[in-house]
Amino acid sequence: MKSAALISVIRNLPQGGPTDPPSSISVTVVVGGQLWTGQLISAKSWAITLARHVRHRSNVPELGEVFATLFDKFEELNETMLREAPIGFVHLLDAYPVILAGPSVTGGMPIRFRLSDVQGWTMGSPQVT
Repeated sequence: MKSAALISVIRNLPQGGPTDPPSSISVTVVVGGQLWTGQLISAKSWAITLARHVRHRSNVPELGEVFATLFDKFEELNETMLREAPIGFVHLLDAYPVILAGPSVTGGMPIRFRLSDVQGWTMGSPQVT
């Protein structure tokens, strides 16, 4: 799916830095027929957040550190480079699948989907009770 509107939203998200809270927009996407909801953030903010997530939640700290350093490289990229790069992924923070029947999921995770796999999207998150 090549949504010009979604690409424009992604391209205009502030990149943030290692100590900045990520700027985000609440979205819901359909990927593989499954609804996912979360906070749309820039690729750089996603990588910085994922590095922190892996460092602090790994059962094997040494392995978590090795994996996290792969994402630390995004901090070195400047905003112009990132704004001009092709948009290939949708990056979500605090993402979780929307389950209409059964127990609901609490909490979320950093996740990304290929833009071409996004079948639909909307601003906001559904309120499922």
